[in-house]
Amino acid sequence: MMGYELSYISMIIHNGGHAVVNSNDFLTLRTAFAHPTEIQQRGSMNKISTLLLSLALMVFSVSINAVDVETPDNRINLGFNASEKAEFLSEMRQMLTSIQGIMEGIGEEDRELIIKSARYSGNRMARATSDAIKSKTPASFKDIGGPTHMMFEELVIRAETDDMDLLASFTGELMKQCLACHALFKTD
Repeated sequence: MMGYELSYISMIIHNGGHAVVNSNDFLTLRTAFAHPTEIQQRGSMNKISTLLLSLALMVFSVSINAVDVETPDNRINLGFNASEKAEFLSEMRQMLTSIQGIMEGIGEEDRELIIKSARYSGNRMARATSDAIKSKTPASFKDIGGPTHMMFEELVIRAETDDMDLLASFTGELMKQCLACHALFKTD
């Protein structure tokens, strides 16, 4: 198999065995598995290989789904009421918006956009968080959240002079904080 066939199969596996295949994709996939002499043939041989490939994809999809087991969500529930949850999730979306603006700024080499985007999720956000939310977040949440807000502040300073590749690397480290927090906590 060639690289593009493997990446296509990898995409199917990573999507839980599901793939939306339009006629062009199907032709590419069918051709990928075809022997070079078969590509030149016309007629019933192509129909048979198409049928066999269709059958193989269906079996593969069913076998992947048969093994798929739902795992329990063991993350810590922060226990917010409806309005606290709405406020908290709004802050999380703002942090994601900041990351998007930072990455766009890095891509466009726009230092002002990086600075502006990072400031929204720095100390300003931490100070503006309501006492109701702060009182419900455990120390383990604050151990991740506090340094994360400080990393946004550090990014503001670094954006003035650091190379874009260093800013991208630092943003990657910042996002590890986001991932760690989301892996530990949830709002039900």
